[in-house]
Amino acid sequence: MLTISDLHVGYGHGTVLQGVSMIVPRGTVTALMGRNGMGKTTLCRALMGLLAPSAGSIRLDELEIGGRPPHRIAAAGVAYVPQGRGIFERFTVEENLELGVAARGGRVPAHVYRWFPTLAELRRRTAGTLSGGEQQALAIARALVSEPRLLILDEPSEGLQPSLVEEMGSLLLRIVADRHLTVFLVEQNLALVRRIATIAAFLVDGRIAGGAAARDLSPESPVIHRHLGL
Repeated sequence: MLTISDLHVGYGHGTVLQGVSMIVPRGTVTALMGRNGMGKTTLCRALMGLLAPSAGSIRLDELEIGGRPPHRIAAAGVAYVPQGRGIFERFTVEENLELGVAARGGRVPAHVYRWFPTLAELRRRTAGTLSGGEQQALAIARALVSEPRLLILDEPSEGLQPSLVEEMGSLLLRIVADRHLTVFLVEQNLALVRRIATIAAFLVDGRIAGGAAARDLSPESPVIHRHLGL
């Protein structure tokens, strides 16, 4: 589905990603883990066209998307939920979701409200008045209304209490199964990664430093101690 090959990305004259190569298989949840400052968000931004690679390749199936503008990448079937959610706080829930379908036209798919019944109840509420969990649900729902093939999630559990993280994990598993969705998950919450991901890779100083089956990871795993310090 997604193939990243020898990717180099930076800001100005500084290189952050220094030859990242990895594969996100179709229909899986593939997790990327690593300490802060290792380049995880930089990789997400490059995948979505918000940063242009200086070298390397990003392929979605057979289509090269590296360096394309964000609207072209979105049209190819990629959706992105950034760290910090990125919702429009002065707009209503419904308006936020309508912005998610504006580029392709049409209406908000009914199944999105079935996945997120609370948002259906709150559709006329201003997004800035929602709780943290409701705002994260809105950010994910806004990405899903475009009917993507690949969903990029950057630290979706950040700031959420454990019960909400568990609910989000259950919902993501359901959506992946229902829509045959492929998910690239940047996450430091080991419990969430173990629950919903198939594969976990580790980013260290701008390079992939190994990987493992997500179900085999635990707080006692040497790879977790080495790369996350948990």
